[in-house]
Amino acid sequence: MQKKLAFILIMIFITTLSFVGCGKNKQGGALLPSAAKTVKQGGELVYGSLQEPNTLIPYLSNLLAATEMQSLIFSGLVTMDNRLEWQPDLAELVPLPHNGGVSPDGLHVTYRLKRGVKWQDGQELTAADVKYTWQFIMDPKNPVVSRQGYDQIAGIDTPDPYTVMIRFRQPYAAYLTLFPA
Repeated sequence: MQKKLAFILIMIFITTLSFVGCGKNKQGGALLPSAAKTVKQGGELVYGSLQEPNTLIPYLSNLLAATEMQSLIFSGLVTMDNRLEWQPDLAELVPLPHNGGVSPDGLHVTYRLKRGVKWQDGQELTAADVKYTWQFIMDPKNPVVSRQGYDQIAGIDTPDPYTVMIRFRQPYAAYLTLFPA
């Protein structure tokens, strides 16, 4: 009988807690603030983490603190938005079969980089940087965490400073997950 009573009390408590989160704040608005319309430039960001990153070099750590920090510092060719849809980041557009970014046989993917993107030292981002990233990952001297996906790339051509043409050994469905932030 006591177990049954305890179970009923626990269920009432859990049900009550679930309804608490459904309310509004005292001002009558939503509990979460709406997104700011403008971004303040400059200033200081303080980020708390349970661990200290062991490196800021992408691909060399799978420690959560390192990957979280890297995602705040680096950009990828494409990124996923909060609706889980791919959006261009360093690329002008997301390469897809219907926009000509992916060849009909699925073996070639072409990224066109945005112009005017600069590294911290003021040098412009080029297709050669993307190719170097792949070469860094594939170099056996570098202790990368995983080469998965990158090992499916047969080569990368850079016909001009803003075009990255990736040649795959076979069609690779997860090509958009390569070269992330």
